[in-house]
Amino acid sequence: MIPSILLSALCASATGGDPVSTQTASVSWYEGSFEQALADAEKEQKSIFLYCWSQDSKSCAEFQESTMVDEASVAAMNDYLCVGANVAASEGRALIDQYGVQTLPTMLVMRPDGKADDAILGMIDPAGFVHEMQRIDRGEGTVTALAAAV
Repeated sequence: MIPSILLSALCASATGGDPVSTQTASVSWYEGSFEQALADAEKEQKSIFLYCWSQDSKSCAEFQESTMVDEASVAAMNDYLCVGANVAASEGRALIDQYGVQTLPTMLVMRPDGKADDAILGMIDPAGFVHEMQRIDRGEGTVTALAAAV
């Protein structure tokens, strides 16, 4: 069961964008639509961190209660425009379907044009999450890096 502090964040935006209350983490969740997020990402030249989740998922709850409140994990997301896609919200469900997400949680790192550059699938502990985000930041093994190598 997800603690009530997490349940209070379920209706933060059309995408169900704030999976963790600001009382427990300092991730700055984008509050507009995904289309607005893409426009802002383009304007700000930022990548998007799309967190696909469900309030009914034990793995999502574990990720939110451990990794998303870890100081180093939160710092690893600071340079991204962070968007939540809650499977229970219509826009969140549409994004999950659009990107073919089958595992929750799934974290997609996306370019401002909306193309996924990399993904982290399933529950991951804080150290593993930070390691993966650093790898993605370096461009190692990402879709963009692999395309450039071909």
